[in-house]
Amino acid sequence: MDDVNLITWNAMIAGFAQMMELSKNNLSAYRIGSEALKLFSELNRSGMKPDSFTLSSVLSVCSRMMALEQGEQIHARMIKTGLVSDDVVGSSMVNMYNKCGSIERASKAFLEMSIRTMILWTSMINGFAQHGWSKQALNLFEDMKLVGVRPNQVTFVGILSACGNAGMTNEAFNYFKIMQKEYKIKPVMDHYARLVDMLVRLGRLEEAFNLIKKMDYEA
Repeated sequence: MDDVNLITWNAMIAGFAQMMELSKNNLSAYRIGSEALKLFSELNRSGMKPDSFTLSSVLSVCSRMMALEQGEQIHARMIKTGLVSDDVVGSSMVNMYNKCGSIERASKAFLEMSIRTMILWTSMINGFAQHGWSKQALNLFEDMKLVGVRPNQVTFVGILSACGNAGMTNEAFNYFKIMQKEYKIKPVMDHYARLVDMLVRLGRLEEAFNLIKKMDYEA
């Protein structure tokens, strides 16, 4: 494969990453991911330098495979080559650490980023929420607002999850109102699902049922 250029390498690795997402079972996904990592190793041996697109694709593979060791190696390469400041790769890296269950490393990687986009903030907020770090998720959201980054629908899914995990009912519905009134974001099913799940887990079944009846969301 000596005559293969970086565009071709990237296309092949990205193709494997997409095939993983479409895979119907974990075993098949793991095999496909292994092939993607083999291609990445071949790329490195060829002497050609991967770019941000390459690393973003490989990090998505590591996320799906929960391949923390390989992800850490890529992180080290990013620091060495200066690509750690790339917002797309940075978001992929934070997401990889979150998916691998290493929330502390995800937080550290987030803080290393010189430019923090809405996607990066949202990825970190959702990571905290998914791992039960509700206070950290909500504090980070307040920091996000302070620096003037506007949240989106996915950001509020993380916020509502954080509130639900901590049983913070009043706060959850307050954020739900802020989302609609302050940011003009129309609720989607995921937002209602977080609220209903929270109420059910707290034993407030009648309130959950009433909320379901009043749901007005975008498909």
